Amino acid sequence: MNLPRRRLPVTILAACALLLGACHRDQPSADAGAVRHAQEQLSQPAWLRQHLPAHTVGYLRIPSPWGLLGAVPNGRPLDAALASEQHLKAVAALREAIAKDKLLADAGAAPFMQALLSDLRAPLEIVAVDPLGMPSPGSMLLASTQLEQRDAAKLNTRLEQLGGALRLNKPLDAKGDGTLASGELMHFDAANGRLFVLMARSGANAGAIDRDTLNALLDEVKNPKVADVVAKVAEQEQQIDASGQGLFGWFSTHGIGGIAASAIPAGNVGTLPGEFTAKTESIAFGWGTSDGHGQLQLRLHAPQARLLGYLAPEQFVPDFKVAGKPSWAVSLALPGTKQIKAFEDNLAMDFGVERAAAYRKAMAEFKQNAGFDLAELSQWVGPELVGYEDDAGTYTAMRVRDRKALYARLEELAKTKRWSYQVTTIEGTQVHSLWIPSQIGEHLRENTGNPSSDAPQQQRALLELLGRIGTHLYWVEEGDYLIFGKLPQALADRSAAKLDTHMDAWLKAKAHPGAQSLLSFASTSHDAQRKAYYSYLQLLQYLDDASGGAVDLQSLPAAHTLNLPRDGVIGMSLNASQDDLSLGLTYEQSPLEMLTGGSNGMVAVATAGVLAAVAIPAYQDYKLRSEVVQALAAAAPAKTAMLEFHERKGRWPKNDKEAGLDAPGAGTSAISEGMIELSLANTSSTKLAGGTLVLSPEQAAEGWGWRCHAIGVEDKYLPTECRRDDPAVDVTHEHNGSGYQVEDAKPAK
Repeated sequence: MNLPRRRLPVTILAACALLLGACHRDQPSADAGAVRHAQEQLSQPAWLRQHLPAHTVGYLRIPSPWGLLGAVPNGRPLDAALASEQHLKAVAALREAIAKDKLLADAGAAPFMQALLSDLRAPLEIVAVDPLGMPSPGSMLLASTQLEQRDAAKLNTRLEQLGGALRLNKPLDAKGDGTLASGELMHFDAANGRLFVLMARSGANAGAIDRDTLNALLDEVKNPKVADVVAKVAEQEQQIDASGQGLFGWFSTHGIGGIAASAIPAGNVGTLPGEFTAKTESIAFGWGTSDGHGQLQLRLHAPQARLLGYLAPEQFVPDFKVAGKPSWAVSLALPGTKQIKAFEDNLAMDFGVERAAAYRKAMAEFKQNAGFDLAELSQWVGPELVGYEDDAGTYTAMRVRDRKALYARLEELAKTKRWSYQVTTIEGTQVHSLWIPSQIGEHLRENTGNPSSDAPQQQRALLELLGRIGTHLYWVEEGDYLIFGKLPQALADRSAAKLDTHMDAWLKAKAHPGAQSLLSFASTSHDAQRKAYYSYLQLLQYLDDASGGAVDLQSLPAAHTLNLPRDGVIGMSLNASQDDLSLGLTYEQSPLEMLTGGSNGMVAVATAGVLAAVAIPAYQDYKLRSEVVQALAAAAPAKTAMLEFHERKGRWPKNDKEAGLDAPGAGTSAISEGMIELSLANTSSTKLAGGTLVLSPEQAAEGWGWRCHAIGVEDKYLPTECRRDDPAVDVTHEHNGSGYQVEDAKPAK
């Protein structure tokens, strides 16, 4: 087909537009299937939150290590990068390197790093269950998480390697049942890798924890029949973390609120604090993802509490325009007429007779000075009051309910209280101005001629001078709003600017809570996503260094190819509805953006946490192993004395005296019936204090060697030559005059 030449440029432009559009669509995006696959490999969303038992009184979710480090897709702009195959390959390579690296194994860090970065595949969830329906010392705690293992024997091995609080009393059997040394019951569902641990909240109810109790809870969890508690938790969770990957806690205050309310002295503080406390049904907190942004929140659920009725905003519709994109905005919900009336009607009951009288006196003085009271003001303006800075300047917008009544009162005050109100035109802009005299000036005028108010002339002149300085207000009208500026010229600047952004749309993009916001602040951050991405890659680099350098970090994309948003949000808000009171912080990737201007400081905190979780136990184990090695070194004189005695007598000495040694001191080696016993009583840890090392002479290929075994000491604290994976096998070491080497393994005698 031949196209007319005059259409050719248009056709070329259209083709270019299509190509550019295709290029844009080819930018990495968070494919739902890729996200699910990445979560399976890194950390799956929480599971127990949808399977809560009927008598749940508390729920706590602790993010997995990868979740803490910001590596898991969680509904934010970095999901596309985190769900990419390059990223998953890097993580897989890191895990493999940790499992194989000899230095990590020798340092004792490998089991901890494998447990944190390979074994855990979901957040740790803990549920408090109580038959009474309220938290109590008799509550039971059920913990659960998803593991990489699908074999009970392999999990037993890992738990033994970790030791400490996870040391086993009864290893997991074929049914997946086992017991920790501290008494907690375990069940491992090998089919899906889910581990359950049942524990007592306190020693008082430890006897109530048995296998039948755990099995009953597991049956209820796997086959949930009551959805009420799940719905209550989910309602609060969605406001804090919809991803199932963040930190989240929910605790029922049923029963507790009434007890606490009864302890509040209503005669002194009124009934409002007690009424709010009694109606508070739950407390929720945490950080996670909501509407594509990070959220950090504390929420109190108190349905229909009177305090919430006084605070809950009636509406929030900032339907006015601003110039360009605001850099920040602060909103305040002014109380409505009904709220003020309800508040004042209940003053004596809520706050006590004395406080009610003090409030009414203060309001009477306010009306005398201002010319109106709060109830009248609420009829004229509100509830929306928004301060902001845009491309034109800094302004404050306030909704007007009854403009005619407001202006009528201003004109009346101008006549009776020496106020000055006028409307002028500046550079084509109609500007309203109001001057309100200072209280000092009003006081002086009211007391003119009163002998009791006489003062030195200089002092009175100074007061009159201060009295001339009043308050100036300037505003223009825009729809249902009055827009206030610092000066008339600032309002002229605004009129000359291009008003092209709707404030309500901008606030919604900044995750503003809307009609629930009592007081809020929102601002624009820059490059938070890019900084978070590169902070995470630095973390991978550190972990790669620690594991021997097996990860190809250069295969991961640069930030500019990810189409990450340049601008983000940092905001704070105090919110109230008829049922909830909450305090929240909104951010992109980390709450520390409020302090760091967008850098992902939380990654550094999480990195330090994970490294500490690995390094501290590993260092503690290393320190204990060092003490055991030092104890073995103390046996050198006894070894020499025994070998010399045997060479002379042809038998082994029975004790130190026979071997020609001085009486041993506490914690030193002692010869007993031809063996050397090394007490660990003087070591720094109770994990070693009750242990003993025993060295037995044994004929080796050349000369004599020493067979080592320990009593009352875990293998992970022992040198390799003293460990026995099989109780029927001992390791023999050949004496070479300066040290001992592993030569052979033979049955113990």
